[in-house]
Amino acid sequence: MFKGLLEGCFLEIITAGETYGYKITRRLNTLGFADVVDGTVYTILARLEKKNFVDIEKKTSAS
Repeated sequence: MFKGLLEGCFLEIITAGETYGYKITRRLNTLGFADVVDGTVYTILARLEKKNFVDIEKKTSAS
């Protein structure tokens, strides 16, 4: 899969407002990217943060 395409999809999803990695995964799966898993999402988010495209705030889950 083209990582540039996924990065563009991420940025489009994120422009809708604050979200979480697992929600991005589910949204991409809904859009037809069935092979995208949470690990892929967090890797791409880290890359986007390194490029200063996004700000990441890490939170612990309530579970």
